[in-house]
Amino acid sequence: MRGTTFDAAINADLVQGNRIGVPSTPAFLINDVPFLGAQPTEEFVRAIDAAVGSS
Repeated sequence: MRGTTFDAAINADLVQGNRIGVPSTPAFLINDVPFLGAQPTEEFVRAIDAAVGSS
């Protein structure tokens, strides 16, 4: 944890996450839309069904 070997990779991941609107974990992207926080299965099903219906 005190080493710096992976700092560049970690910082690149943080930048990418922030750029696409994912500020924390857990986070999921459903059709490139951030779905943040722990959610019940039903919420995932609803979001995925909506995404499928909009494509």
